[in-house]
Amino acid sequence: MRVPKWALMVVISGIWATAVRAQTSQPEPSGGTATESLPPPPVVRSLGPVRISNGVMAGLILNKVPPHYPAEARAAGVGGTVVMHAIIGKDGIIKDLTVISGPAMLQTAAVDAVKQWTYNPYLLNGVPTEVDTTITVNFNLNKPRTIPEPN
Repeated sequence: MRVPKWALMVVISGIWATAVRAQTSQPEPSGGTATESLPPPPVVRSLGPVRISNGVMAGLILNKVPPHYPAEARAAGVGGTVVMHAIIGKDGIIKDLTVISGPAMLQTAAVDAVKQWTYNPYLLNGVPTEVDTTITVNFNLNKPRTIPEPN
């Protein structure tokens, strides 16, 4: 079966018009041909860091530098937990770190240690994604227990 040249020209001009419209981002006219009714490709947008729990992020730690217990805090008997808010980049490096709560004598030591931590990148649909999370650092005095004498 032979196709007339004018029919081929109509098909080619329709394909060409669709390509031009796609390049110029003009809306498609209603009632077009089947080639004109294809949906646009999906747009991937980053809306900022994704909120991920500290437990999930703890499982992605590659390098965890322990904090140095400040001598003055140890001598004063200060212990406790320092809670921080962190933004972790797509590369697994901490970009921003702020203290939320914790003993003032321990905050600097906690921040200095956590700034050195590195993570496996968090993947969202297979794509490395920036993360918003919290990090907790515990400081324990490890006082020796006194064992009662047997009677």
